[in-house]
Amino acid sequence: MLCCLLPLTAEKPYYLLGITMSNRLAIVLILSAFMVSQVRGQPEAPPPPAAGPISLSLSASVDPKTVPLNRTVLLKIEVSWEGNLDRIAIGQVTEPVLSNLEIIGTTASNRVLALASGQKAIKEVAYTLRPKALGMGYVEPVTLSYEDRSTQKVDNLRTQRLAVEVVGAVAEDEGGVPTGVY
Repeated sequence: MLCCLLPLTAEKPYYLLGITMSNRLAIVLILSAFMVSQVRGQPEAPPPPAAGPISLSLSASVDPKTVPLNRTVLLKIEVSWEGNLDRIAIGQVTEPVLSNLEIIGTTASNRVLALASGQKAIKEVAYTLRPKALGMGYVEPVTLSYEDRSTQKVDNLRTQRLAVEVVGAVAEDEGGVPTGVY
């Protein structure tokens, strides 16, 4: 583009701008080399993210561990990784397999924290669970796949099986508030 603005003729008074004929030639050659390098193609793909320490964890918890039949349990599944965040590709957290419990609500959040040692990403999925019957309820192990982009290696993390004891329902008044609990 600048080649058109700086033609190699002596007709224009470029000397008023302090540009001599030899300077114009140098500018045209530099710009030509730049434009040729841009026309040859797109730049090569960047190298894979740099290797370095990555800390990756998956956890699951239920609260409370003992629940009345007419109350709910909160299941939290959290995956966190620290280091070069672009190096790890995290798969989706799938719905847990449940026994004697049912999902009645779901929430999810994603956060990235700036730490002195780098960045930390936290992905959390929370399920509100309702018991179906008296006895034990179970959340089967949750498996999460991830890929290390620097090695193209896919691996899995897995949680423990979680147990919830379902006890008799608590008495409620007409407004749905448990009686005797304030």
